[in-house]
Amino acid sequence: MPPSPGWYAGRDGIRTFLAGYPLAPGAARHVHVPTRANRQPAFLVYLADGDHGALRPFAVEVLRIVDGLIYEIDVFRQPDLVERFAAAAHA
Repeated sequence: MPPSPGWYAGRDGIRTFLAGYPLAPGAARHVHVPTRANRQPAFLVYLADGDHGALRPFAVEVLRIVDGLIYEIDVFRQPDLVERFAAAAHA
């Protein structure tokens, strides 16, 4: 905290963000496990440790769908929230 808002408009903006952070060379592997939160599609996000590949909780991503497309993604970077969901990560 405090929250750090970010806005990425369109596919090019999202592509630029993804290439520079979660998908950048050397970045920790992100594992997304599908779930639901408040009746919306969501993902539990785990980070894989480089040496052992052990997964550690990282965040919950909640998607808002409008007209069949992802309209908004809210990311809660609070590892303790991941543990509140009854799901296990698969490596």
